[in-house]
Amino acid sequence: MSETPAISIKNLSFSYGSTPVLTAADLSIRPGEFNYIVGPNGGGKSTLLKLILGLIQPDYGKIEVFGRSPRSVRARIGYTPQQIQFDPKFPITVKEVVLMGRLTGRWGRGYTNLDIQIAELSIEEMEMSEFKEAPFSELSGGQRQRVLIARSLAVSPDLLLLDEPTANLDAETEDKLLKVINNLKGEMTILMVSHNPEYVYGSVESVICVNKQIAVHPTTGVTEATIIKSFGDNVRIINHDHSCSITDED
Repeated sequence: MSETPAISIKNLSFSYGSTPVLTAADLSIRPGEFNYIVGPNGGGKSTLLKLILGLIQPDYGKIEVFGRSPRSVRARIGYTPQQIQFDPKFPITVKEVVLMGRLTGRWGRGYTNLDIQIAELSIEEMEMSEFKEAPFSELSGGQRQRVLIARSLAVSPDLLLLDEPTANLDAETEDKLLKVINNLKGEMTILMVSHNPEYVYGSVESVICVNKQIAVHPTTGVTEATIIKSFGDNVRIINHDHSCSITDED
């Protein structure tokens, strides 16, 4: 008997109005895999995550998460968006932000001892324990991203979706956060949208290239030709250096 995929997408198409975003897309991800999603701006990366979350519905085709509809298993999915809007004057601590991950389907009810324990373990996993009582607004960008990922982990997810968690971070902070995320391998299925394809060669089994359609490549098979096909032919491949990545031509 075959194992039920963590994510199964078959012949999926989605458009915003008359603008097609994904066309005849297919994807199958096994439980426990750690994959990167790469592709150009507007290629459909964030849309793909929203479809997996069940926030939007496909125009055609089928999508299942753990063999069921995305909406029915949303409580098993942790999600860290690309950006978060918050009032810096709002008095909320790191621990309180992470505890929000325990509110799924339980609004109006207090936190249990188990909720608090799981939140603190999530904070520890993101190496933020020393800041758990600190105001969220006083953290650096990289520290805030760790807290938001910890909030997603507090859901106790089977599937973790990360939408460009290292965007707008400096190279050193980005590298540190990626190492922490890498420690989550094997605990759950992870899909991470990456703005920097330089990092896909290290820690993941496959790279999911999204540009209107979906193509999956083992990391050993990701070549310059593969990247150019996914991003378009107006890119330059920069020799590997920590501060360098693929950039668009002028």
